[in-house]
Amino acid sequence: LTHTVGQVANLVPAAQVLQAQLTRIGVDLQLEVRDWPAYIKRQRAMDFTSTNTNFFPKVDPDDGYYRYFHSKGGANELSGGYANPAADKLLEEGEATVDPAKRAEAYRRFVQLIDDEVPVVTTGLGDAAIGWRAPVKGFEPHIIGLLAYPGGGLPHVWLDR
Repeated sequence: LTHTVGQVANLVPAAQVLQAQLTRIGVDLQLEVRDWPAYIKRQRAMDFTSTNTNFFPKVDPDDGYYRYFHSKGGANELSGGYANPAADKLLEEGEATVDPAKRAEAYRRFVQLIDDEVPVVTTGLGDAAIGWRAPVKGFEPHIIGLLAYPGGGLPHVWLDR
């Protein structure tokens, strides 16, 4: 199996760990390491057999699922271009309602569909730890460890000295 990976952040070391783990069960994973622009070009064209990304779950199911699994989602290439009209319909139902029970049911049915079809395999999730000193003011950590996000994080920090 050829595994295409970009040279950025932790993607290559993560691919090497995956390669070592798969070797233990008899799967030969050959790494094809590309510079970042070449990798992104291949990823967006969905020109790969296997790849790893910094795909990670979000707090709200709409952000966590729609962008990756809706056929018109903004990061759909990270799911290999997954397209299923039934999944799109469930994601649109979940996005369109504010009723928590109806949202939960739409996303529960969506997750069951994804579990049945397996368009992606999550091989691991990183840990996030954040700490700061007393003079640092205005920092509100994001629930999934983002350091900068709309409305918060490092862009809103100041030092009180």
